[in-house]
Amino acid sequence: MSGPDSIGRLDRRLVLEAATRSPDGAGGVTLGWAPVAILWARVAIGAGGEAFDADRTRGSRPAVITLRHRNGLASDMRFRDGERTYEILSVAEAGGRRQWMVCQCEERDL
Repeated sequence: MSGPDSIGRLDRRLVLEAATRSPDGAGGVTLGWAPVAILWARVAIGAGGEAFDADRTRGSRPAVITLRHRNGLASDMRFRDGERTYEILSVAEAGGRRQWMVCQCEERDL
């Protein structure tokens, strides 16, 4: 099979989640996440690091997630793998013919 990956190497079952917004009763909104789909993917983890965010230090680690082509995949979504979450930073088509998607992601709060 041509492309950046083969079906057999998609060995992680991830939940794709989309952000939700609900009124909080005080004029604001509460942000949450809702499952969109369960997908098979390949996850390649990079070296971790730390970043100062607001008033604390947060751990982060880059990840590249490869999966079969999916319409509607966007950078305002995230993947969940059990307790781990991967924020999608960018989405690109790879391999041509709308066969594969490659997402640059970041795992946070390690």
